[in-house]
Amino acid sequence: SDTASIAFNSTYVNSTYDDYLLIGRNVRPATDSAEAYIGASGNNGSSLLGTTSYSGRSYIRITNSASGGDEQNSITDYIHLATDLGNDGDGSFQVWFYGMNKAYSGANKFGNATYTAKHDTDDYSWDTGFVFQTASAINYIIFQMSTGNITHGDLTLYGLRK
Repeated sequence: SDTASIAFNSTYVNSTYDDYLLIGRNVRPATDSAEAYIGASGNNGSSLLGTTSYSGRSYIRITNSASGGDEQNSITDYIHLATDLGNDGDGSFQVWFYGMNKAYSGANKFGNATYTAKHDTDDYSWDTGFVFQTASAINYIIFQMSTGNITHGDLTLYGLRK
């Protein structure tokens, strides 16, 4: 609780598994209108993947009248999971990482995420597809908000058997 980021290093992200599932429960940003981000690294967090991270999201308002849209993002070092989260409500998410330990030319790492939480005033759900363009194996994952700390939440990383 009340931390800037939550990271899983090579102790947890290693050659034991190729695919991973990250689940977040009761996650709340300390700062209103924060964005939820995921980053990755092939050198155990010394540097993130830089400009080789891309994501596309669709979103829908759950409460009040339904409305939605689509967004594409390229944020240096991060995948963008959710927008303008309210700091007065908890959210939950799941992020699927595929082929994290494949290391060869053309071995981009793809994934999918769903994040459901309070947007500034209403509840929303975001569905995200993403790619880390790297031929290296990924051995580090970090979750954080664009600004401020994470007030509280539980994150669990699961390795999926080959």
